[in-house]
Amino acid sequence: MVDAVVLAAGYGSRLSIDNLPKPLTPLDGAPLIEWVLGALENQNDPIRHVVVVTGHRCKELISHLAVIQENYEFEIVPVINHQFRRGNGSSLCAAERYIGAGPFLLLMGDHIVEPAIIEAALCSRNRDNADVALCIDRTPLFSNREHDLPTKVFQDDNSLIIDIGKRIRRWNCIDTGIFLMRRNIFNSLYSLGMEKLTVTAGVKNLIHTRKPVIGVDVSGMFWSDVDTPYDLTCTEAALRESVWEDFLPSYREEEAVLEEEIVLEED
Repeated sequence: MVDAVVLAAGYGSRLSIDNLPKPLTPLDGAPLIEWVLGALENQNDPIRHVVVVTGHRCKELISHLAVIQENYEFEIVPVINHQFRRGNGSSLCAAERYIGAGPFLLLMGDHIVEPAIIEAALCSRNRDNADVALCIDRTPLFSNREHDLPTKVFQDDNSLIIDIGKRIRRWNCIDTGIFLMRRNIFNSLYSLGMEKLTVTAGVKNLIHTRKPVIGVDVSGMFWSDVDTPYDLTCTEAALRESVWEDFLPSYREEEAVLEEEIVLEED
């Protein structure tokens, strides 16, 4: 069994709908955070704990997580990062004491991903004893606009990641925001001594210190980084056309069963 960390602490100011905190913004009828948690369900390598790091409007998100806990087999552990303004690297560090000694999954609270991507990350667990395995995409579904640059990745022919960043000059794939990490990432982040900490900076530091960081190619699988209302609209449209219909938040599944029962009674 493995642990997972979901980063959901930021302001999310570009996605402001109905005055809701970003993780509770509805996507095709269910809050973003439930789509993220739903991708972790029913994995072959079961998830034990999911640490959800909160910050901005944390009370609302924690209350919601308490309500939906019964829908999931894994334990949801809310953690407040009071220093979330320092960047998502500081939110990852806030989760350190709540996860086990082994490798753990890292997800972004606004990245909607096909469950198969999680499975691909978990399958890299014993591969090359890497400190970080990052799911990468060579043919992303959505084009990114210049004002919202994706995190770019350069991977060599041996699957090693050579560089990562939003403005690197040489790149051949995109960071999906799904990682399998070992605890060396925390030492990497602490050693930076920076006021503003990002996960990308921590990974880049591992690369520079010659720690193995590998890319797991998930090209062709569905994922979406939901930052703006436009992203939300595109993601909803893609989900409705998706072939992976089994990926639904728990309460949506209950509604579907209820609808089937109603149809049977009418027949």
